[in-house]
Amino acid sequence: MDTPLVTAILKGYFAEEGLEVTYERGYGSADSITKIAAGQYDLGEGDPYSMIEFNAKNPDVPLVAIYVHFNRSPFGIYTLKDKGIGEPAQLAGKKLGAPAGDAPRRLWPVFAKQVGIDPGSVEWVTMEPQLREPFLIQGRVDAISGFMTSAMPNLVRGGVKLEDIVPFLYNDYGLELYGNAVITRVQLLREKPEQFKAFLRAYVKGWQDTIRDTDGNMLALLDKAKADGQVLDTATEKLRL
Repeated sequence: MDTPLVTAILKGYFAEEGLEVTYERGYGSADSITKIAAGQYDLGEGDPYSMIEFNAKNPDVPLVAIYVHFNRSPFGIYTLKDKGIGEPAQLAGKKLGAPAGDAPRRLWPVFAKQVGIDPGSVEWVTMEPQLREPFLIQGRVDAISGFMTSAMPNLVRGGVKLEDIVPFLYNDYGLELYGNAVITRVQLLREKPEQFKAFLRAYVKGWQDTIRDTDGNMLALLDKAKADGQVLDTATEKLRL
């Protein structure tokens, strides 16, 4: 979401719609969704399935996805060639690692049943998000769950060759899942529908520009991050995008 959003901000697309848009980094879908529901943010990016789960548990503060920008889910299980795991069925009896709130981990029982293995046949190891890929590289787990857009670039940044990563993407195994979406509160959407339409018009322009000139707009994101005191690795961010 960052590059299209920053592109739309820097090119004045939101300003043209009469909107002043600011953003902060997120810490996963569960964190973003909780903060949106609490009113800390007007909208944010998150996994729609985590949002559905939240709505089931919190019917008094319903959330809604107003724009799905990934038509395929980035959910997957990732292992390395040297682990000798060539298909999902071979995950049985292995150690899998992920943070407790990781959305692909939470959907593991659905994926496991889809590929014909017992969901309880693996051992889950819980760690902080920043330790997920190091645990796999160090051999402390046999595979990890996560988003393709975070797990794979982070493994490459950790020294793994892209061709040595073995991904089992949920959509490739019959789970027709959407990817991330822009999420807001139902009540706020009802109160300000025109503002949200204006936001999406500008945001979509940011996406279109990013697709047309990926390198140029990614560099704009890196410059903005540097100005904000963040240091991002160019190669990693290009692979992620």
